[in-house]
Amino acid sequence: MSSDLDLLIDFYQWEKQRLLLEIDENKRDLDYIAVHHTHQELRYVQQELDCLLELQNADYRKIQWLKRNIDSYSKEEDSSGYFKPQYDRYKR
Repeated sequence: MSSDLDLLIDFYQWEKQRLLLEIDENKRDLDYIAVHHTHQELRYVQQELDCLLELQNADYRKIQWLKRNIDSYSKEEDSSGYFKPQYDRYKR
């Protein structure tokens, strides 16, 4: 049986996906004002989702920070050179 927290997280994840699809649809229609407003809603939903996920897992912010760093260092053209030590440290 799912807890209330799990249900809230599921709802916000669903809402995030719906907003992302709406943004894509508005971009196809070249309705950039709607894209802007939907992006603001998405930012609010993401903040709420982050708070809920942090309640579920106390290390959530640290995990997300590490994922962002790994992604940014792995996207560098020369990931085997200058950024290799940072990349390896974050990967561990």
